[in-house]
Amino acid sequence: MSEIILVPVDFSDCSAEVVRHAAGVARSDSSKLVLLHVVELPPTVAAETLIQPDPEGETVRAIDYVTRAAAAHLPAYLAFEEVAGLEIETLVIAGIPATRIVEEADRLDAKQIIMGTHGRTGFARMMTGSVAETVIRHTERPVTLIRTQHKPTCAGLSCAWCSSGALEAQDRLWDELDR
Repeated sequence: MSEIILVPVDFSDCSAEVVRHAAGVARSDSSKLVLLHVVELPPTVAAETLIQPDPEGETVRAIDYVTRAAAAHLPAYLAFEEVAGLEIETLVIAGIPATRIVEEADRLDAKQIIMGTHGRTGFARMMTGSVAETVIRHTERPVTLIRTQHKPTCAGLSCAWCSSGALEAQDRLWDELDR
């Protein structure tokens, strides 16, 4: 059984760079990559909230809708030439990102976590916190941080919401709740 490298992704350009780096590490020691995306709803939306994103469609739980939207984006990483031939698993789970990353690393008995950092400072970091810093503080597993040159497209939301299509899913959720 292969050792596991856990790679949290948020669908940003930063994550793409991290996946490519992690693929090189996995290839060098025949490890399995587990790409993990953690879905976190806005604090004002309960996971069990029922929505009807498509007026012609069925009613679904908010968390299920956003989770499916995120899961649809993970296969894009599998198309990278750097990951060709590697053993890869993709996971989408719900919760607080840093907490769930640590929990999944433990559950999978990951040999290490490789993740990106957007390098936010000042007010933006104070408002959004640092998932990477929290993971480092709460795991006993080795963590490799990849500092990229990519900056988030908005200071108030994580890149996951901006670039994954989840922002559009969130907008449809708000529209549904306003009905």
